[in-house]
Amino acid sequence: APRLARGLTQRVFDAGYRFMMKTRLDTRRMKTTLVCLVVGLCWEVPLLAAPSIQAQRLIQLGQYGNASAAIRKQLEANPDDADLHALAGTVFSRAGLSADALAPFEFADGSPFYENQGLYAHANALRETGDGAAAAALREERLVSLDLDDSKELVVVLGLVDDYIYLDDMERAYDSLIRLQSI
Repeated sequence: APRLARGLTQRVFDAGYRFMMKTRLDTRRMKTTLVCLVVGLCWEVPLLAAPSIQAQRLIQLGQYGNASAAIRKQLEANPDDADLHALAGTVFSRAGLSADALAPFEFADGSPFYENQGLYAHANALRETGDGAAAAALREERLVSLDLDDSKELVVVLGLVDDYIYLDDMERAYDSLIRLQSI
């Protein structure tokens, strides 16, 4: 869990830094952004359950080819397992194969693994294939329709910051950073 928490802390810091560099902040906004960054340094995130512990470990090690092979074997035995499809989409997304990730995510939408981890990778894949508006809409929809715990809400809102920066909508990116303070 500490390594995962460090990764999330880095994402909070990176999101605030990208926003600060993309905009020339006035003093008030700079202070607010810095508060968001400090809040991010205090988070700890529990490890989430995965349909394949072996594949999840391979993903964490950045061994996407090996993770993909392990998932493929499991999908042959369980082709209707939505969690495995969500995991496959996550592997494709993290390996930079964003276009290939979209179909598995569509199949997996609503599965427990998708809701816990796949949603973030799905939205990233949408943004990386040029559909930042769909990525932001997916994250916003989940924020409204689901009762997310704080750690999941934080990850979704951090993604919104990136989506809005991608869309060059600095006002909404700033509003998303402000939203971090209430989590």
